[in-house]
Amino acid sequence: MDVFGRIKALFSSRVEDDDVKNESDNPIRINANILKRSAIFCQCGSLQIPIEKEGNIYECIKCHKRSTRNNYNLGQRHYDPNHLKILPRDSSLVINMDYYDDAVRLLKKESNS
Repeated sequence: MDVFGRIKALFSSRVEDDDVKNESDNPIRINANILKRSAIFCQCGSLQIPIEKEGNIYECIKCHKRSTRNNYNLGQRHYDPNHLKILPRDSSLVINMDYYDDAVRLLKKESNS
């Protein structure tokens, strides 16, 4: 992604669809991939994605039905030397809630095509 594309991604809630589809380092694409990996299937056949950084509530991108399932943590993990050694995650595995809505729109568009 060129410099203009990165600036546009930072200050705009909407990014050109071609930029998002083609750029793996785009924050919207990263969020969409994280949500896809964490998703479960809804009864309607679409994806139910996590609705926040941590929790157990999922919402369908098609019918908007919510369900409570497995716990998830899409945020940064913390290291506690007194307990199990849990290493912080790589930034490509941590969801950025600033781009959550754009990632949901991208997933909806991809599921309709």
